[in-house]
Amino acid sequence: IQSKERYDNLFNEVIDKPPYFVLPNAPVFKNPEKRTISSRKLIYNGYIWSAFGPQFCLSFITKFPEYELHLKGAFHHNENMMNNYFPFLLNTKSLIIETEYLSQEELNNYLQQFSIGFCFYNFEHPFIKENAFNYLTAPSGKLFTYLGIGLPVICSDIKAFKIVEKCGAGILIDDYSPDNIKITVDKILNNYKFYSDNALKLAERNCFK
Repeated sequence: IQSKERYDNLFNEVIDKPPYFVLPNAPVFKNPEKRTISSRKLIYNGYIWSAFGPQFCLSFITKFPEYELHLKGAFHHNENMMNNYFPFLLNTKSLIIETEYLSQEELNNYLQQFSIGFCFYNFEHPFIKENAFNYLTAPSGKLFTYLGIGLPVICSDIKAFKIVEKCGAGILIDDYSPDNIKITVDKILNNYKFYSDNALKLAERNCFK
C-alpha cells in the first residue's frame, strides 16, 4: 500500500489486520548519470487542471519570464485558464505546451532537459477538497518520475511530500505566490548538485522493482 495512513484508514476496524509493506507509486529506477548542469527550464508534468496547480506555475512565469516553463500533459476538458488568463504567454518563449502522450521511457528522456519539476495540489479546489485524504496521504506518481532522473522538486507542503523535505530532494511550499516560487527555484538552482543527488537517492530507495 502507498502509505501507513491509507492502511490504517482501510483496516481501522479489522481485528486481524493483514501484513503490509509501503510501496509508493514509483517507476523502476534506472540509475541515470548524475546531473551537473542546471538551467532555468522548469516543468509541470501531468494533468493540466486547476485542481493540480498549473495556474501557480503560470502566474510565476508571467511575472518572471526570464525562466522557461513547459506544461506537459493533457488538458482537463473544462479547463480554460489558458484562454482566460494567460493568452499572451503563448506568443512568448517563456511558455511551451506539449500534449503528446509519451511512454515512461520517452517521458524520462523528454524530462532530461529540465532542472526542476513542480508537483502541486490546490486544496481550494472542490475536487481536491472532496478527496483530500487521498492526496494528503501518498505522493503522486509524477513525483518519482521527476526524482528518478535527478530532478529536484517543488511541492505542496503536505504530509505526503514530507519525504522530499526529509531527504533534501526538493522544497515544500504553501505560499504559491510568484515571488515565493522564484525564491524557491533560485534556492535549488544555487545548490543544484545537493538537491539533484538527493533526488536520485530518494528515487532509488523507492524503486518499484
